[in-house]
Amino acid sequence: MNKRISSLAIFIGLVAACAFGGETESQTGSVQGVVFTSDADGGRSVVPGTKVFLDGPDARETEADAAGKYMFNALPPGSYNLKAQAPHMTATQMVVVTAGTALEALLEMKK
Repeated sequence: MNKRISSLAIFIGLVAACAFGGETESQTGSVQGVVFTSDADGGRSVVPGTKVFLDGPDARETEADAAGKYMFNALPPGSYNLKAQAPHMTATQMVVVTAGTALEALLEMKK
């Protein structure tokens, strides 16, 4: 009888750990995108090495990679100010992070 109760308690504990572990992941979101400039002919050029800042319920900073891509993961939900800075160029955008989603935010740099 005690062995059966112990096995049941372990099973319930494992199920609860899995359930609560899944909830933690879905309580955050992410923001990702590309930093670029628009050419006179309508084409786009990426801006690698751009500093990208995120300010809101959480504050973060990253740098765009060689392809102009940036990413912020595990963000608490809420409104954020997204800002990109490179020499003589800047871009800003307001974004809203929702739990369990990945937001795509393209940042067009202007002089």
